[in-house]
Amino acid sequence: MGVGRIRGTKRSVVSLTDITDLKEAFEEIGILLREIHHRVKNNLQIISSLLNLQVGRIGDGRVRRLLRESQMRIQAMAMIHEHLNPGHWQRSNSKNT
Repeated sequence: MGVGRIRGTKRSVVSLTDITDLKEAFEEIGILLREIHHRVKNNLQIISSLLNLQVGRIGDGRVRRLLRESQMRIQAMAMIHEHLNPGHWQRSNSKNT
């Protein structure tokens, strides 16, 4: 809210700003970010699962080891992604209160 005097008078002007649209836009952005996070998380899980299926079909120990290493890298990326997600910190803070 802004208040200002009208020069030469004893009157004031008050301006009000409706932030409803801004709040709605902010909530929509939050919903979209949660959806993106969910999709990234699911995609990383699918990749990890596909690598696991490949490991079961491969007989060569060297190739199996390389696939397992790739799977561990994907799991590490998933953990980092989870910790970078703002929702992760909100859930952690709410558990501590």
